[in-house]
Amino acid sequence: MKSIVIYFSQTGNTEKAARAIQAGITQVTGQCDLQEMRDTNPLRLKDYDLIGLGAPVFEGCPKNVLQFVRRLRFVGGKHAFSFCTHGTSYDQFYPLLFPALAGRGLSVIGSADWYGNCYLLHMPQPYPTAGHPDVTDLEEA
Repeated sequence: MKSIVIYFSQTGNTEKAARAIQAGITQVTGQCDLQEMRDTNPLRLKDYDLIGLGAPVFEGCPKNVLQFVRRLRFVGGKHAFSFCTHGTSYDQFYPLLFPALAGRGLSVIGSADWYGNCYLLHMPQPYPTAGHPDVTDLEEA
């Protein structure tokens, strides 16, 4: 089984989760590639059996992530999972992302989310998610 974890990270929170997930998959299967979304060609993922996609949450699912998924070559029969990091609500992330993944022929087999350290101008600091993802979050990932 050939696997890849692709991530978009603005502050490093999602990258930390992606690295932890990649390490876990590698430990179980012996192989898992890790790439930043900006360095990944969405047309060259047909050789992967499992594709993980992670991103931070802002205004639902980031537009660049949805654009990336829409550019994927149809990969019918492949499995996918998604994950996100967020400081507040993530209620629009998966409802936007899952249909896009399914539209490219991917079967979504799982998802997860973790709090991430964030800075919101209108909120006092430290924000309640300060220090996340923490050791416990990364072990879960």
